[in-house]
Amino acid sequence: MSDKDEQSELVFHYKREDRLENASKTVKDYYDGTGPTPPKGIFEALVHTKSARYSLFALLLVLAFFVGFYFFGSKSYEDTLDGVHYKLTAFTFEDNVYVSIKLESDAAEPNAAKSEPDATEPNAALPDFTVQIFAIDNDNQIIEKKNFSKNDVKDSYLRTTFVNHDIIMIKAEVKSSEDQESTIELSCKVGNEK
Repeated sequence: MSDKDEQSELVFHYKREDRLENASKTVKDYYDGTGPTPPKGIFEALVHTKSARYSLFALLLVLAFFVGFYFFGSKSYEDTLDGVHYKLTAFTFEDNVYVSIKLESDAAEPNAAKSEPDATEPNAALPDFTVQIFAIDNDNQIIEKKNFSKNDVKDSYLRTTFVNHDIIMIKAEVKSSEDQESTIELSCKVGNEK
């Protein structure tokens, strides 16, 4: 007789009751359908066990921290010096990088400044300051630097352009002319606007 004939003559008998006879109560309950059922729905699955509740709480706490830091944390592109709020923005268009710094005076009232403009000096309400603007490339090297003062401000903006030689970041250093130690540094990534 060959092996093939012996295998075809074998008969297997399977009885679930015999197999489950020595199983634990938990296994028997699962087969009976009386065991614990898994949670239904996403929220129930997230709070089903004690460790899952702790994990969900930790995740929500970390998320709240990052959202709070994003909305209420300090921003590297804006700061205040001598009562003037400076906000740096930069974007690229065609072959140029356009940079602007918006100046908002905290001390002067906007209505008073508009009602009595000084024709001889439009920036008389601003304190004296100097600004150095740096164009930074991929290797964190300064490609070009430009200097400005209070006299270069037009309509509460200080604007300039750079030829785009892979400029990825703009940094500005604002120094108070009255107090040489008072300095703020602003930086922003160059965005694309079309």
